[in-house]
Amino acid sequence: LRSCLAEVGKVIRFRSACATADNFQRLLSHGCRVVHFTGPGVMGKVGFESASGELHLLGSDELRDLFASASVDDSATPRTQLVFVSACHSASVASVFLDAGVPHVVAVDQSVRVQDKAAQVFERAFYRALLLGSSVRAAFDTGRAAVRCCADIPPERRGEGEKFRLLGAA
Repeated sequence: LRSCLAEVGKVIRFRSACATADNFQRLLSHGCRVVHFTGPGVMGKVGFESASGELHLLGSDELRDLFASASVDDSATPRTQLVFVSACHSASVASVFLDAGVPHVVAVDQSVRVQDKAAQVFERAFYRALLLGSSVRAAFDTGRAAVRCCADIPPERRGEGEKFRLLGAA
């Protein structure tokens, strides 16, 4: 993501942190407009890291609690507009973010795993398009196209971009 920011020459507030539940809650309470999560996922759960560095799986109920406890009723604090959950099977928990009022959620189909290289290509193209002014829908389509056309992804794996889902307002 940092290289994408540098490439398009945009200056935004960017914060990167280890994917712990505490850091996730902190980011949400500070009013992040975009939250990007990359980590492992299994059906119905996404994997955060514990304080000791071990896998900490959270399901929909726990994510809902985290989101609710971080919500801010201050109209001056920007609300989250996009959550990107780059984890296998993450569409199985995406409704938590939609129910919390996030208008756009990008996730991976709940029944599949996604190849790391394809996820990286999709993310880079998606964020580049967003930063250059595309709508979320147009940026999403750009991400999928980038995976289909990437020379570094074997032809038989170029359908990986179709595993991403755009949920919510399109």
